[in-house]
Amino acid sequence: GMSHYATLMLAEQQLGIGQRIETSKRFESRYANRRQVDSERPMVKIDGSRPGDGVVTYEKMGWVAWMLMDLMGRDQMLAGLQEFIATFSPSPDYPVLQDLIATLRPHAPDPGAFDAFVDQWFFEVVVPEYRLDDVAIEAHGTGWRVTATVENVGTASMPVELAAIRGVRFPELSDEDGADAETEPYGESRTLITLAAGESKSIEILTDFEPETLIVDPDAMVLQLRREFAVSELEAS
Repeated sequence: GMSHYATLMLAEQQLGIGQRIETSKRFESRYANRRQVDSERPMVKIDGSRPGDGVVTYEKMGWVAWMLMDLMGRDQMLAGLQEFIATFSPSPDYPVLQDLIATLRPHAPDPGAFDAFVDQWFFEVVVPEYRLDDVAIEAHGTGWRVTATVENVGTASMPVELAAIRGVRFPELSDEDGADAETEPYGESRTLITLAAGESKSIEILTDFEPETLIVDPDAMVLQLRREFAVSELEAS
């Protein structure tokens, strides 16, 4: 799992956020397609003995470590990992996941938020899954207003951003002709919500441009299922 987490960090540092997002999505797809839903265990109980343990150990754990870094802060996460290495690398015994959690916790700026995250992602089997409904766009003053209902039909509760966007954010990764992609200026406006499992909320995003798409989690910061259903094309009535 730490190898996949390091891969995400390296991709963003060397190749940029666009490539890191694409790498995150590939890990997410592999986890979603290869997990064994009926027999998946919490990460603290994974031992490689069951089918599907591999994608939990690597893809899911890499994602969870990335989300934990977002919660704790990069410097705090890295300080905790450095302490973990310094503590356990000289040891003749092997640390377990609970040792990593215990080492990271004192570095968390908000221990309560850290504990809530750990309880979900390390000690339970949960994944959010988002749906968009009643999506609408209308002129609003000198700009535009996007409204929608967002539902979490999954099992985890996470803060997640939504963005109303126009244009191509990463032309170098686009399937479109590079010259055409460059002519369309990219614009975005965001909002942040937190949905518990089974909860839905109405959102509103105001923009000073006419957006084309509404997307949940534009930076791929929250591991989720069926990401393709968390995006909607916008058409003004």
